[in-house]
Amino acid sequence: MVSFYPGPSQINPEIPLFVQQAYENGTTSCNHRSNQFMDLYKATLHTFKKKLNLPSDYTLAFVSSATECWEIITQSYKNLATTHLYNGAFGEKWGQYNQNLGGKPNLLPYALDWTPSQVFDRLESTELICITPTETSNGTQWPVQDLQTLRNTSDTALIAADATASLGGIHLPFELADIWFASVQKCLGLPAGLGILILSPKAIEIAQKQPNTYYNGINNIVKNANKFQTTHTPNVLGIYLLNAVLKSRDNIVKIEKETKAKQKFFDNFLQTIPHLNYACSNPHVLSPTVFALLTKEANTIKEICLQEGMVIGNGYGEWKHNTIRIANFPELKLENFKALAAVLLRILK
Repeated sequence: MVSFYPGPSQINPEIPLFVQQAYENGTTSCNHRSNQFMDLYKATLHTFKKKLNLPSDYTLAFVSSATECWEIITQSYKNLATTHLYNGAFGEKWGQYNQNLGGKPNLLPYALDWTPSQVFDRLESTELICITPTETSNGTQWPVQDLQTLRNTSDTALIAADATASLGGIHLPFELADIWFASVQKCLGLPAGLGILILSPKAIEIAQKQPNTYYNGINNIVKNANKFQTTHTPNVLGIYLLNAVLKSRDNIVKIEKETKAKQKFFDNFLQTIPHLNYACSNPHVLSPTVFALLTKEANTIKEICLQEGMVIGNGYGEWKHNTIRIANFPELKLENFKALAAVLLRILK
């Protein structure tokens, strides 16, 4: 079975081998305050920075999930004036969660087929900007040049980016945001159950000026990360697998080229299918890692693809009933997309 579901998705084929290794070397029973764990943390940090080109002064921390990061960020910066920019379900949920925790964020939705002016012409002075650079629900993205504009126009504000559907699949411009977070079950090719939180020196400095009353807040997370430890007993096996999978991969620059080559193949294929189109019609903001496709044949496509050994993603949010979603993550290869295209052509031509 090949999973094109946009998370959890296709996992790395060597995961069974890596799990066996972790069992045999004692990692699965490892105490998270032990030297063995701290060595694993150090090794994973080194691999992460080498393979994903993370700046040397950024801090890598491990949490339970990307969703938990919504709470961590809200609690850690609750005194900052915050703006949430979103055009999809996950960005909107993040903003609503901030409100549910007692925050008073400025919520700024923008269009599915958005242009930079729709965002920047409405953006007022703020201290923390929360964005979803790849919106999993509708297959849109923030291109690098627009992230650069956001950074230039908001140079004093912190920028927090939910990179769940892009970390590990494309080369992220880490210097253009202060906080990045993700879960591992998408572009990193791992089973679910581990979250990654990345912090710039600026993010840490500002957090240290906030009230430090939240146990799993950024101040306590960083205090432990500086010792190569975590605030809680983490998913040690997940950390081991993250290190192992990244070590087996090429640098993210090459990974991104492969991601975009598959995207180009699929773009060209869609030109031959009259009844299957991207939900977003602005090519400038189409995500290279998640394809959201408008179709009246969603159920038929999913059923027949499943019979052919392929799992296709449901629509999500307001697009739940009229779209399908297809992951373009590193563990999905060009030959998988060619096989998928053949099935879709048979169904829809």
